[in-house]
Amino acid sequence: MQVTASRSDAITQRRTSPRIQTPPPPPPVFEPAQRSIAVRDEAFVFPEHELLMSTTDRTGRITHCNAAFCHVSGYNSMDELMGQPHNMVRHPDMPAEAFKDMWATIGHGRTWTGLVKNLRKDRRYYWVRAYVTPIMEGGKPRGHMSVRVKPTDGEVRAATALYARFRQGTQGWQIGLQAMLLAALTGLVLYRQHLRITQPFEAAVSLCSDIAGCKLDGALPAYQGRHPMGFLLERLKQVQTNLRAVVGDARHEIDGFSSLAGQIEQSARHMQQASQTIQQVVASVTDVSQLLQDVTTAADAQSQGIAQVNDALHDLDTVTQDNAQLAEVSAQSAHHMDAHAGILRRTLDICRL
Repeated sequence: MQVTASRSDAITQRRTSPRIQTPPPPPPVFEPAQRSIAVRDEAFVFPEHELLMSTTDRTGRITHCNAAFCHVSGYNSMDELMGQPHNMVRHPDMPAEAFKDMWATIGHGRTWTGLVKNLRKDRRYYWVRAYVTPIMEGGKPRGHMSVRVKPTDGEVRAATALYARFRQGTQGWQIGLQAMLLAALTGLVLYRQHLRITQPFEAAVSLCSDIAGCKLDGALPAYQGRHPMGFLLERLKQVQTNLRAVVGDARHEIDGFSSLAGQIEQSARHMQQASQTIQQVVASVTDVSQLLQDVTTAADAQSQGIAQVNDALHDLDTVTQDNAQLAEVSAQSAHHMDAHAGILRRTLDICRL
């Protein structure tokens, strides 16, 4: 995670965040990013509506992140980031003093806000405004949640110049921060006096309208850093940003479940259609089985008929043989009769003489 305090952010975190008397957490398990790492001097710009959210444990290892954070950081899935040290997205241009200030702030249970330059997997960079909120358990921080939004171009230019001076060693972090705070306070005091004289009613009406419409971004510029209400609005904005990130992450998961439910429903329809097809196949198989049974019965009947025909043919053959024998006997009898007839004729002829 990359973080550096901007002017109004530093004022807010030091004046409004409640102090919790707890010892700071142990230092992260990882070392700061190496300055010798190869980077590409090419910015990756993401849409303004994107909210990048991640959570880490007390040692700085990633325990959760949303799809937007994975995408903007150049990773394909959450699995590539889970359990990894958060400094894998730390750009070497980020001064170490910024992270020391961040860890000291959230270690005492306070919220930290700042401009951060992050490193993508493809070695390009992207800028974010980070809202780092400690996750408290038993009065002690057990981790933190970071919600990041897209900063303005002016904020990026100012942070780039400031970090360059830190790296060059022309001024220390604390000195630069104090000078930045002093300049901010001076300008804010003068601006406050001006607005008190010229725009009290207009600002009040605008503030009420913005709060009623949950447009906290519009209310903050007029009140931040110069009025007690501004500090409250800053906290409300952080809460709003965190809630948007959490709700957006939950909505993403719900959309995933809805898509999965749709796929399951479609699969159920396909299974129902397949079941109907199977039932039709079973019915067809039953018909074929009945047909085969009928064919088998007919074949049995045909076999019986053939056997009867064979029996009849056998009987006919026997009768034929018997007839042949009878014919032979008849022929013999006829021959004998013919012989007897001849004898009888001869006898009659003798009698006539």
